[in-house]
Amino acid sequence: MWTNSKTKLLSLNAAVATGAGAVLDCGTKTVKSVRYYLKAASITTGGTVRIQVSNDNSTWYDVQLGPVTTAGAQVPSLAIAATGNVSGQVSGPGRYWRANVTARTDGTYSCDLEAELAF
Repeated sequence: MWTNSKTKLLSLNAAVATGAGAVLDCGTKTVKSVRYYLKAASITTGGTVRIQVSNDNSTWYDVQLGPVTTAGAQVPSLAIAATGNVSGQVSGPGRYWRANVTARTDGTYSCDLEAELAF
């Protein structure tokens, strides 16, 4: 029988520069899904945030955050152009998860990650 639990981490806390946030370590448990809650404040031009996953906490991969476009392209980042909140859910294997501000012109970015685990 599988038992579910959740683990949560504030990966970005009012980030004002590009760079990766704190890492959510899910340990050896099976990750069923990860929800992200992104809050962008004081945005006039914006930036981009990626949710990333790793098995070794060294090599990071972008998680697809939206449907594949009609041109076959994946959507690996959230383009933020206004103040507000965005949330979503992704799934896939991986022990380590983080949010990463990959481009920024203004504002602050905070991101909570919450993993649903099965063990």
